[in-house]
Amino acid sequence: MERPPMKANMVVKYIFNGDNGVAVLRGEIQPENAEPIAVNHNVFFTFTRKGNDYFLISKEVVSSTGGMTDTPLLLATLPQFYLRANVTFYLNINKVSHDGWMFYTSRTPSLYCRG
Repeated sequence: MERPPMKANMVVKYIFNGDNGVAVLRGEIQPENAEPIAVNHNVFFTFTRKGNDYFLISKEVVSSTGGMTDTPLLLATLPQFYLRANVTFYLNINKVSHDGWMFYTSRTPSLYCRG
């Protein structure tokens, strides 16, 4: 992902269980002319589902390294759902192959996932 002047290299893993879930973010953000910043967040959420539409609400965001979860750099790079509690987020998830899923946050694909 690029959002000039920054670049992010991250993996997001979603785990859905009943009406709860967790989004696990691992990777780094590379600010322009600075050292990379590690991102190790776990976003615990509740959700409702209607067909392929998932409506998520973040409940708790923790950094597995004990760091801050909503620094100015993170806020400028990631959606607030991944950084703060009580933020809503919409996903549309479609199966595209026997082990592939496409995640949409609008009409544009956001993530392609393989199992």
